[in-house]
Amino acid sequence: MIHFAYPNVIPKESRFMGCGRYWVYAHEDMPEKYREMEGAPPTPNKSDLLRAAEILAPESYDSPLHICEFRDNPESWDNPKYRYQGDSLDFAWLLAHVSRSRQIGIREYGDIWCTGVIKVQEPRPMLYSVLCEGFDLKLKVFLSDKNHDRLFLVPMTNITKIHGDQIADAGAQVLSIGDLQQKGLSRLQKKTVLKVPSDGLPQLVELLFEKKEIPPPVPKWSVLMIFLLLALGGWGVHSFRGETIAAQELLTCLEQGAFSKAEKMMAKADPEDGEIQRIREQMSAPLHAEIFFQFQKPGQKPSDYIPADSQTVRETILTHRDNYRLHIGRKSGNSPVWLYVFQKDQQGYTDRLFPHLLWKPLKENPLYPEDFPCRIPPDPGEWLWLDEITAGERELPDETLYIIASFWKAGDVEELFKEIQGETDSRKRREFMNRFIRQMEKRKEAGLPSVLFEKITFRHGS
Repeated sequence: MIHFAYPNVIPKESRFMGCGRYWVYAHEDMPEKYREMEGAPPTPNKSDLLRAAEILAPESYDSPLHICEFRDNPESWDNPKYRYQGDSLDFAWLLAHVSRSRQIGIREYGDIWCTGVIKVQEPRPMLYSVLCEGFDLKLKVFLSDKNHDRLFLVPMTNITKIHGDQIADAGAQVLSIGDLQQKGLSRLQKKTVLKVPSDGLPQLVELLFEKKEIPPPVPKWSVLMIFLLLALGGWGVHSFRGETIAAQELLTCLEQGAFSKAEKMMAKADPEDGEIQRIREQMSAPLHAEIFFQFQKPGQKPSDYIPADSQTVRETILTHRDNYRLHIGRKSGNSPVWLYVFQKDQQGYTDRLFPHLLWKPLKENPLYPEDFPCRIPPDPGEWLWLDEITAGERELPDETLYIIASFWKAGDVEELFKEIQGETDSRKRREFMNRFIRQMEKRKEAGLPSVLFEKITFRHGS
């Protein structure tokens, strides 16, 4: 039999506790040393997990089979010291739930290891990464010679280049869902880490499990009636057949900041289309950046680099006599990145700090790994400074920096910035400015790991 196994670790102690292993049985057939699960496991995401199970396999709730668990370390059942817990077991339990109503199609590769956090962004179940320290230890144990299981399902966002090298050095391989869809399960002849994009759970279920039974054909007269009803309702035959999603349409949505629309289109897109798969992987890939703020007061040394989201920056007061600059680093990844930095002052005027054609050495979008860290201004001897303002009794005004980045250009933001720069009517200019800010803030609400939004605010003194 094949279990869905979740590796359990204690990162602080660098200790592997063993695996919990789920499978399904009728109540009377459950073997010794197994325990029947009553509902979802005690995970912090229980409501999301149950909702994801309902979306992916609602028919499983009518199954006579029950999810049962076996643990490598039996002491973990009753001894708190060895307790198996945490949200990283979500993924294994969810797949076990699906197996209550669908036969798994993989039977020759040992138990299937899983790790990942399950959330729901209606109407879609999503897979998110687990903590890096714990994942590193789980991967090390999976790749060891002592482990004979050969398939590990992991969130795509957990895999870095360092992990890829580690996997290759162990004689194993990293594959995507698209690889197995195109080339078949025969690719699993050696240990495999299968990277699953955050929105890839439906595709994974179709890959791992045998197809559902197809209902008998509808009589021809019924088909005719359906078409007539659709035509009368104004739906049309084209809507009945569904729509073809082109990769360029998806890319245009992403470049225009229509992220919600892009996700809906991706759900309808052909998963076997190579370009669609590339965009899907881009949307799910994490864009990790380290953003630091630095300032210098007259006659003093520059401050330390301060994390952009810290309270220290928000409480900093700078005048026209002071200097400041940004330092933007990228933690991992090889894909080109489109980066934009804008500054809005106390009067509502906006300047683009990056890309900036007047600064040397010149850097333009997109930026490649070797272009990081990106300094603004780029010359180590240069700084930014503020205009002088008149002292007043009111509260000190804010200076705000907006930093956005993604694997696609921000065409919507570029166009609106041009409109602002070319508009002389103050009322229209304010309207463009409000739209411009809202459009940038859409990146914050996108919910995609591949889209970055950071807002830095400090105070402008006199």
